Amino acid sequence: MLTDEIAAYARNILDDPNTVFLPNSLLATFLQRGYNEFRRMLPREAREIRYAPAALVNVQDLNLDGVLFGSPATQARCQEMTRVQSIDPGTGRIRQLYQPVSAFQSLGQATGWGNSTAFTGNAMTWWLDRRTLRFGAPVTATIEIYYLPDDAGAFTTANIDPGAGSYLDDFDQWHEIIALLSAQHYAMKDGALSAPIQTRLADLRMQIQQHYAETRSGEGSRYVRDDYSGW
Repeated sequence: MLTDEIAAYARNILDDPNTVFLPNSLLATFLQRGYNEFRRMLPREAREIRYAPAALVNVQDLNLDGVLFGSPATQARCQEMTRVQSIDPGTGRIRQLYQPVSAFQSLGQATGWGNSTAFTGNAMTWWLDRRTLRFGAPVTATIEIYYLPDDAGAFTTANIDPGAGSYLDDFDQWHEIIALLSAQHYAMKDGALSAPIQTRLADLRMQIQQHYAETRSGEGSRYVRDDYSGW
């Protein structure tokens, strides 16, 4: 579904075909909120995009400010970095996967005592320090960074006008969820959530859980098992 089609469906659900009580500016906000929630239902590998910086030569700290982070950023802004790998520049095949760590101390280990202490880093580890990607030791390689992008700006006042819709993503069969989630936000304004909307959402959430448990990849199965176990 295109963005204008999702908007029209949302208006139909809410029984508000005009813009008197629900102007396009407010509907676009509700749809964007719904889209953000919808994207979190999808497995990570279905949302990942890739950034390939110039080949690294003896680089230990890669500054991504203004590239994947900050405003403006030259690429889609990073919401979460998922993996870093080196590739063969000729074939594009993966050579090595770098291992993420949760703190600077985990990039390597300290050796020696007192004033003689030295830090020995592991070049196969990486840590995202705010807007800088830090490796355990200098890296000379062609790398790729995979990450989850910020989904802001998918719905705007302009692209929900009839006939002005734009492409959203490849998950058309689940776009009904976006309209239903946006309808929830509208209903909260009136302090009354719709039972039919809640029932339909629960049904679609179960369907998407089953779908990704059985298709696309084994990672999808792990994702829905871990994150949707309460449904």
